[in-house]
Amino acid sequence: MLLVATQYPLKIACYGLIDVNYVLLVKGFRLCYSLYTASRQFM
Repeated sequence: MLLVATQYPLKIACYGLIDVNYVLLVKGFRLCYSLYTASRQFM
């Protein structure tokens, strides 16, 4: 029972990290893409 209790928050933390990384990745990709399209318009 104790093992499950310690594993559960760990799982939540891992999923939270993956979630944050995914959001950052998507935001970074969008930022790069918008910069890319903006630079193409100026050329």
